[in-house]
Amino acid sequence: MNAPIPPAERKMRSQLPLIRFSQSTLPLPATRWLIRQGMAHVRLPAAVRRETLTVDGVPCERLVPAACQTDRVLFYLHGGGFVY
Repeated sequence: MNAPIPPAERKMRSQLPLIRFSQSTLPLPATRWLIRQGMAHVRLPAAVRRETLTVDGVPCERLVPAACQTDRVLFYLHGGGFVY
């Protein structure tokens, strides 16, 4: 049996068609701005801290659970990230 989809994830899934369209037609800065606008409103659980940072000139976001091991990282790239 599948677990129910949380409301925040359902909202992000509903925005995927717009994101895919913008990535194929808009300049990259405009697409990044649209994505940031959508992500800015996602509420994380209270035990998760969101950190924004820049890695080698690329804007990134780190989500840090309160009770996590500091010597491990889960690095996630969306599908297009694997092309590079």
